[in-house]
Amino acid sequence: MQAIENHQLTGKDAGNYHIDRLLGKGPLSYFYEAHPVSGQRVMLTVFSLPETSSERDHAHFLARFKQEGEGLTLLKHPAIIPVYDYGVY
Repeated sequence: MQAIENHQLTGKDAGNYHIDRLLGKGPLSYFYEAHPVSGQRVMLTVFSLPETSSERDHAHFLARFKQEGEGLTLLKHPAIIPVYDYGVY
């Protein structure tokens, strides 16, 4: 799997979202300001696994990501930023 540098995503589309600018970086993820093609601005988190990750690790991460993503869309609380969408692009 080829690593993607954070600057390579700015100005590109990921699914239904257009990536506007990099907001910050964590150990395994990048945080971008983005907007859906349909309008309102959102924050997009892009996870980047190390190039040394095995196929097994990658498959485990994707399964866990999908499970957690589904759960996060169900959370409704004034102190929690809502998750409207998640996916692999």
